[in-house]
Amino acid sequence: MKMKMKKTLLLFIAFYSLSIAYGQTNTYHPFSDSAIWRVDILVNNPQGGGCLATYYFHYYSSGDTLINSLIHNKIYKSFVALTSTGAASPCNPLPPLQLSGYIGALRDDSVANKTFFVFQNETNDSLLFDYNLNANDTVKGFIGAYCTTVVSSVDSIMINGNYRKRWNCNACGNSNQYIIEGIGTSYGLTEIFVNNSVNPFGRLICSRENTNILYATGYNSLFGCELIYNGIDELNTDNNFKVFPNPFSSSLNFESDKTLTNAYITVYNIHGQNVKQIKNISGRSITLHRDNLPDGLYFFCLMQDHKVIFSEKLIITDY
Repeated sequence: MKMKMKKTLLLFIAFYSLSIAYGQTNTYHPFSDSAIWRVDILVNNPQGGGCLATYYFHYYSSGDTLINSLIHNKIYKSFVALTSTGAASPCNPLPPLQLSGYIGALRDDSVANKTFFVFQNETNDSLLFDYNLNANDTVKGFIGAYCTTVVSSVDSIMINGNYRKRWNCNACGNSNQYIIEGIGTSYGLTEIFVNNSVNPFGRLICSRENTNILYATGYNSLFGCELIYNGIDELNTDNNFKVFPNPFSSSLNFESDKTLTNAYITVYNIHGQNVKQIKNISGRSITLHRDNLPDGLYFFCLMQDHKVIFSEKLIITDY
C-alpha cells in the first residue's frame, strides 16, 4: 500500500512539474527593454591561401520610437573590433559591414506571437521571428530568406528561472542551429541563416539584460561576453573634439570645431548600462555634470544622425 502511494506521489510530482514547464513555455517572453546581444561575424575568404576575418560588436536597445502608430524599441550597434588570421591575413578586401549606430527598431507582438523589425531607412515591419512554428515547418521572414531553414524539433530551455521555447533548426544544411524566444538565434539577432562555409555568418555569444547574462552560448570568442567599446568605427575625422578635464570630479566640458544639430550624448558604465543621456544638443559646446554618478570608469558616446561621431573613456574621481 505504501509503495503504491509512493509511486502515485512520484507520478503526481512528475506530472505537476511537466505542467508547470508547459505553462511557462506557453507564456510569451518578449525581448527586454534593456537587452544587449554580443555577436561575432565571421567571414571566410579563400583568397591567397585563406583568411578568416572576425568582427566583434554588441547590439543594445535604447529608447522607444513610434512607427506606423506602433511602439518599437530602438536598436543600436556598438563599436566594431576586427581581427584576421590565416595565410592571407590581413584580409583584403574586407567585406562591407555597417560599423556602428542605429540599425532599426524591434517590436514584439504577443497577440500574433511574433517579433518584427523595421530596418534602418525603412518604414515597414519585417517579420523577424515567428514563434508559432512546429517541427518540419519552414522558417519564414527575414532570417530565413537566404536559404531553406526547417524546424527539426521544438523544446524548451531554462533562462533566468523560466522556461522559454527553443526551435532547433537545420539551416542551409547546418544542423544544431536554433531560435530562442526573447533571446535571438544561434547566429545573432538580425543575422540571417546562411551557409557557413563561404558567406559571412554570425555567432551569438551571449544575451544580456544590463549586467545580467540571460543566455551564453559557450562559443569561444576573443571578447567573450564583454561589451565592445573600441574598434574601427567610421568616426567623423573632419571634426575636432575636446573633452576636458578628464579625469573630472564635478563637471566635464565638451567642445567641437563644427556645429552639432540634434545630437545626443550617452554615458555608459563599465557594465554597459546607460547611466546618463543628454538629448537635442545643438551648437559647439556642452557641459556634462556628474550629478550622482559614483567614481569610476565610464564611456562617453556622441551620436548624430544615428551615427557615432565621437567616443571617449571618462574617469570620474572624488579627488
